[in-house]
Amino acid sequence: MPIVVECGCGKRFKAQDAHAGKRTKCPTCGADLLIPKVAQATAAAVSVPPRKPAAAAPARPTAKPPANPLDDEALFDLAEPAAAPPPPKRAPVAAAAPTARPQAQAAPPAAQAQAQASGGKLPTKNAFGRRNFQSREKEGKGPAINIGGGIFTWTIVAFFVVGGIIFAVKQGPVKANKQWETLGPQGESDVLTIVTRGVRGWYAAKGFFDDDFRKAPHCDHMFFDEPVMMWSVPDVINFQGHSSEGKIYGRYWPAKREVECEAKFDSEGITVKVTGRYKDDKWEVEIDGKPAPELKPSGRPPRDDF
Repeated sequence: MPIVVECGCGKRFKAQDAHAGKRTKCPTCGADLLIPKVAQATAAAVSVPPRKPAAAAPARPTAKPPANPLDDEALFDLAEPAAAPPPPKRAPVAAAAPTARPQAQAAPPAAQAQAQASGGKLPTKNAFGRRNFQSREKEGKGPAINIGGGIFTWTIVAFFVVGGIIFAVKQGPVKANKQWETLGPQGESDVLTIVTRGVRGWYAAKGFFDDDFRKAPHCDHMFFDEPVMMWSVPDVINFQGHSSEGKIYGRYWPAKREVECEAKFDSEGITVKVTGRYKDDKWEVEIDGKPAPELKPSGRPPRDDF
């Protein structure tokens, strides 16, 4: 005769006599159940109260019920399943009313007065803070009239570009290069003349004459150390070159047409300071601070050993 077992959760089951006195688990709530013996069949079945989970731990609906230690046919649910409730009836959904477009905020009285004065056009502002006038009579049709913004920006750009070009032509590199086209060759001629007079003056101070040389000492090669970008004609500019006696290097003042240079005499192993200028339509040349004498002919008969 099957033994009826009732769980604390309200479910009733029946078990075979062979499982009397054994423990099992309720397949519904998982509580421990003790199947009473045959002698206690008339008595109430002993139910071990289920272990209540902690209040903070949520129930896991996906967890499978614990395995039943008895056979699959040991327990049978005696409670009849309740009929499923009918699905609730849904109320018909009313058609949504069309959403009304928000009305534009009325313009202030001052703007309305300005619009009437401008022929029904309300002013708006663009990204540059300038005012645009767009007709409201035909909204969305035709381009807006922009009286600022891009025109203002391009005006500023054009101002700087044109101003830069004018500065470059009138005061910048273009003007300086044009001036140097005249001062450069003049400076080269001044340096060559003063250095040549200085080298010859040094030999004249040592007692030499013009006819003592097959070819008189001279300087015929030099160049200026010009800057890469000449924004204005420099007050002083360096130069270097060679004379018939050795290397030369020094400075030149274009405005004063003055030269200060160091001239090497390789044959003598010395360096001489040569200074000079073109002043009052004549040349003034010094050697180590003293006026340079002029190398003159000796008046002797021409030499045949040259």
